[in-house]
Amino acid sequence: MKSLLFLNNLRWYWRWPTKTAVFVFSIVAVCYPYPHLLVRQIGRLANPNSLIEPDSPALRPLIDDLTP
Repeated sequence: MKSLLFLNNLRWYWRWPTKTAVFVFSIVAVCYPYPHLLVRQIGRLANPNSLIEPDSPALRPLIDDLTP
């Protein structure tokens, strides 16, 4: 903890962006401990047309198996 106290000695215009970057990095590291999953997720969000269509005829047998 003492190693991050040097941030308090910086001027405010350096301190806030630095602390924000550390905060964002820690959130991303906790949510995506495997960075390749983050890259894959961003790729899927960039191309939503590649996602599965819910009314696709190929899904009909699976839907029929799951419905009573």
